[in-house]
Amino acid sequence: MGDDVPGVSIIKPLMGVDPLLEYNLESHFKLTYPKFELLFCVHDDQDAAVTVVNSLHERYPQVDMQLFIGGVNDVVNPMVQNMVPAYDAAKYEYVWISSSRIEASNEIIFDLASKLQQSNVALVHQIPFTTDNPGFGSTVEKIYFGSAMTRFYISFNMLGLCCVIGMSYIFKKSLLDQANGLKWYGRYLAEDFFLTRALHERGQLIMSAIPAKQNVGQITLRGFVERMVRWMRLRLNMMTLVTGFLEPLSDCFPLGIWAGWALNYFFAINPFYFFTFHVISWLIMDFIQLTSMQVSTLPYG
Repeated sequence: MGDDVPGVSIIKPLMGVDPLLEYNLESHFKLTYPKFELLFCVHDDQDAAVTVVNSLHERYPQVDMQLFIGGVNDVVNPMVQNMVPAYDAAKYEYVWISSSRIEASNEIIFDLASKLQQSNVALVHQIPFTTDNPGFGSTVEKIYFGSAMTRFYISFNMLGLCCVIGMSYIFKKSLLDQANGLKWYGRYLAEDFFLTRALHERGQLIMSAIPAKQNVGQITLRGFVERMVRWMRLRLNMMTLVTGFLEPLSDCFPLGIWAGWALNYFFAINPFYFFTFHVISWLIMDFIQLTSMQVSTLPYG
């Protein structure tokens, strides 16, 4: 890819400062992609993230960057509320939205843009994963995103279902404008679900070859659990039957119990032997999935 690469408008909604915010944002300023712009969004000029953004812009003045303060008033979702001015001002057809905790790289932006160039593709998204961080909570988080989350995420996408988590995704702006534009989806708290579903009706959704690295530093086990609870509450409101009943039945133990009972009933196979084999096989496959997501050596034994 040379100078004829498609331009990319990168929208980064920000709120507050975490220990690795500057590092994550700087990874975007360091991109050597030939044609991109950075569009940062904050709710007000008192946000501590404003200082970080301005400092980085002084350090990298050659980068095409804009900072948008404030948003539109008639939008329920606060993140979309702040992103709408940046979206409206985006000068490129390809719009990449990623959260403040995502670490960028040249490899990622080239992969996203090249895949989106296919005429039948409407959106390219990344599987959520994490960087290496110390602590038990961070370890549990990495295992969850590298096994349980990835298992469902890849499976649903292989089946052609719309399964996108809005941490990092790139799409064609003209197609979203045909589907009422970004502002329209601000009426939903889970705007990424409805936005990507609308784009799915206008083209294929494909996954990037590179996971989205959430770079948030060390977290506690309590912090991880609280995050999962927030997700669960949101999904229960959106898909009560699937989240509250069907998904739990597809977990390791329920599946093992049902399958063990069925095999014993129809073929007189010892359910305890089968259940043991089932759990061990499940753990092995989860480990293989985790290592394939990690690529490099895992930070723990």
